[in-house]
Amino acid sequence: MNWKQELKNTLKDLVRLNKSMAKSKELQGNEYLGYVNRCCQLLQELGIIDSQYQFSEQFLGRSKNYYGVVLCENRNVNTDVLYELVQNMKQLKECFADKQEIQKLIQKGQELLHKRIAKYL
Repeated sequence: MNWKQELKNTLKDLVRLNKSMAKSKELQGNEYLGYVNRCCQLLQELGIIDSQYQFSEQFLGRSKNYYGVVLCENRNVNTDVLYELVQNMKQLKECFADKQEIQKLIQKGQELLHKRIAKYL
């Protein structure tokens, strides 16, 4: 491989890395979406879901593309979707009583719901 091709490949890798880091920072700035993302990751780690499509339908109560669109566009998650997710996580906790991570996510979800609702009071 010549040096031009090597430089081109290195630049492509840097661009991909930069985009990935930018997306990560966006998720950190959107705590609601960050919460939903963490729930999805945990459910995948536990083997409960296989895909974002399944997560959207079974845990968010939306169409299969909902989560992907919200994630891609860095949108705020609707309050009813947050509520649905917290309720589903509560049901899941009954099956995984020893998982502290689930309990922490339930508490975080409840805090986010209270925060969101407090804006309207």
